[in-house]
Amino acid sequence: MGAAPISWLSRLFEKENVRHAEYVCPWEPQRPRELPFPKAMSSWHRSIAALILVVLVVLGPGAALADVGLLVYPTQYVTFRYDPADYEVKQPADPNFDPAYAVSGSMLWNRPENRVAFEVYRAQFISGFETSATGRNEYYMAGNLATICVDGFSEYPRQLNDIYVEFQPFPPTSSPNIFVDGVRVVGLRYYISQLVIATPVGNGFYSDRLQFQLRWLGAQYVRIIVYADKNGNRVFDGEPSVGFLMEDLTVPTQERTWGGIKSLYDDR
Repeated sequence: MGAAPISWLSRLFEKENVRHAEYVCPWEPQRPRELPFPKAMSSWHRSIAALILVVLVVLGPGAALADVGLLVYPTQYVTFRYDPADYEVKQPADPNFDPAYAVSGSMLWNRPENRVAFEVYRAQFISGFETSATGRNEYYMAGNLATICVDGFSEYPRQLNDIYVEFQPFPPTSSPNIFVDGVRVVGLRYYISQLVIATPVGNGFYSDRLQFQLRWLGAQYVRIIVYADKNGNRVFDGEPSVGFLMEDLTVPTQERTWGGIKSLYDDR
């Protein structure tokens, strides 16, 4: 879909025996070399290529390559908490209601894209929907042990590299012990080298996922987000589309201030 203009342009350059710019180091800021139009290209080809490049520059990278949604959720039952600006619940009387996606008589609708929230339904065990009190879209479950799915959801096949699963404990001063597949994680991030997204899942989308066993101790909550380190700085500098919040009900509830509650949802 979105990648087609770039692929077409690449084939055009290759047809005219033009070498493309390459990035040298994945951990350095990626600065492509210029792609001069060769004299060997016909004037028609040069005009078309120039027009496409101008459009891509003006509209930005997202115009040619839509961003990929990375989801994180467990294989256990969860409640999905949604931001009303992004999602809404449809009832059977609504003309857009699809009983195939009904959960306790309700269906979740993606408001900006005016469609069923197919991405949220990638989690197969949703027990209900709740309005988020924090403005975040996330799955919630009680417990500190789960099989975690990292799911790439996209409108086109592609591969994501350098994926980080980040664990955000609450209280912020806590230092939980986190285990992935029985091995203790050093720090608060788990690294995944790549995820290939290539399986059609219907409705014009592609998705693939991988799983691991997660267990943690020593915190009241752990919020999990997942992101691809696209610019190579090993720092999360965006907003996750869908996260996952786990609560250990065996940990005594602490008296909280509003500032303490908000700290649970601060990006790190």
